[in-house]
Amino acid sequence: MLGGKLGRQRRRLSCIILAGLLGMSTAAFASDAQRMVLAPAACRVLAPGAYDDVDAYCLDQSRARPADGAILSTVPAAVDDASVKITGMPPLTLSQALAQRIVEIAGRGSNRVVGLRNLTDRTVEICVDGPTVVMGADGDTRDVERIRDQIARLLHAREGAQGDSHEAIQQRLWAAVNASDDTESKKSTRDLVPPVVFPPLQKPASAAPLRKKCAGRADNVDVEICTE
Repeated sequence: MLGGKLGRQRRRLSCIILAGLLGMSTAAFASDAQRMVLAPAACRVLAPGAYDDVDAYCLDQSRARPADGAILSTVPAAVDDASVKITGMPPLTLSQALAQRIVEIAGRGSNRVVGLRNLTDRTVEICVDGPTVVMGADGDTRDVERIRDQIARLLHAREGAQGDSHEAIQQRLWAAVNASDDTESKKSTRDLVPPVVFPPLQKPASAAPLRKKCAGRADNVDVEICTE
């Protein structure tokens, strides 16, 4: 009986360790995953604890899509055009709602949607009015901020019955972000290489003095006397 009890304890400990490792892996994967931009859409009303998907697009062509359940914990203020409303409270930005643990954003293992969850015991309304970037904790959006207006125009092309397909807009977004990265990379390279400065040209010293006036013989000796 003692051996069986020890065996169960070992299995329980192994499960706890494995769960911890999986949690660490998911969190790390979220940091390395694609940054996602939420597509503007009608407001969503989430009941307490409710979960819903929202359309999104990838911004990093060379990165993997966020894993299912990977927490996207950051919405930079410069690319946060979403609001969160709770009755009796002033509206919050999405980044503020994340910081206050009102909502949670997670990957869905897809490059087309991310999940929004209401973490409170009250009804929450979430409205995405323009380009809103969600990502892991260690992301950077300076390249996206430079082309924010262009991204807004691309996302606007999806609206209406004759809107462009998700795939077409996705390709244009990748092209725009890649071009922004290339431009900044070239600028950084120019800034790192100092300009070549050549010293001013100097006139070589004359081997002989400048002679303005010269006189001839002196005391029957052939000499040449010159003055400047």
